[in-house]
Amino acid sequence: MEDPGSRSSDIDTQIDRWRKRKERTSSLSPPELDELEDHLRGRVGVLLEANAELPPKRAFAIARRELGKSGPTPLSRTVMFWC
Repeated sequence: MEDPGSRSSDIDTQIDRWRKRKERTSSLSPPELDELEDHLRGRVGVLLEANAELPPKRAFAIARRELGKSGPTPLSRTVMFWC
């Protein structure tokens, strides 16, 4: 059986890497990154609760992919364009 502290450490490491990459490659502000990180952590937690056998790295990958899909939609860009 895997140590729960180890799972948490794995997730923290993955999220730290994700955040540092986002800080370098995006124009998001620190508060925006805080909010995205909060969503990412929450989703990873839900995935791990739903499936105790899911490896933390896989849960992180799923949550990160889902987070990437929740960006602006073409319609929201159109609406902003016309404002």
